[in-house]
Amino acid sequence: MKASILTIGSEILIGQIIDTNSAWLGSQLEQMGIQVIEIRSVMDKSEDMLLALEALAKSSELIIITGGLGPTQDDITKKVLAEFLGTELYLDQALCDRIKGIYASLNYVVKRPVEAQSYLPKGTQKLHNKLGTAPGMWLEKDNIVLISMPGVPFEMKSIFSNEAVPKIMQQLTLDEIYHKTILTAGVGESKIEEKLEDIIQRMSSDLSIAFLPGMKKVRIRISGRSKANNNIATEVEKVVNEIVARLGDIVYGFDRERM
Repeated sequence: MKASILTIGSEILIGQIIDTNSAWLGSQLEQMGIQVIEIRSVMDKSEDMLLALEALAKSSELIIITGGLGPTQDDITKKVLAEFLGTELYLDQALCDRIKGIYASLNYVVKRPVEAQSYLPKGTQKLHNKLGTAPGMWLEKDNIVLISMPGVPFEMKSIFSNEAVPKIMQQLTLDEIYHKTILTAGVGESKIEEKLEDIIQRMSSDLSIAFLPGMKKVRIRISGRSKANNNIATEVEKVVNEIVARLGDIVYGFDRERM
């Protein structure tokens, strides 16, 4: 399954905050067997958000969106999603009552109408937010799933882990995935690739190789991904063993081992 991540907020683009959400989501999705093929950040503008959604929908089966779900005027994600889905917003009374209850419990005087925060696109399946007022949203269009969550990291992580992941695991068909990283030192990536050229050419289409250079070190990551191949881990390990035998003593470990 291919996924994209879309973050919304001008504060990311101007460097006011660092986009940690995408890094965290990418790691979580990869562990689930979902391949992240693109990450985008856009301003809080309807036209930019719509263009991004339309582009991502052409290549992704799952689109994860963070940001733009709060009570302020620049929080327009719900309106844009409704337009993208060809539907309209409706007042979710249960959500409205919940938000009022949260504010009342905090003795917080609300200056803006709570109803403004309580509209959702028709067809939304709510993802409960235990740590804030804005729920996450699960939406579907043309066999594409869109999951929209607040941009506040601790709220996003809670919603994704507790609400979105169980639905993804239950409703979507995921790949089996396996990674192994070979750690080398003393030889550059170009020379290593030359030594491994014939091995790379013989690799199954379910496998891929990536060279990740560092200071006098090169990590070689072998990845296997397949919906039907139950022996993908075995195939990865076979290639890893062949590479290690070919490279000899420049290999000093695997994955996160230290020299």
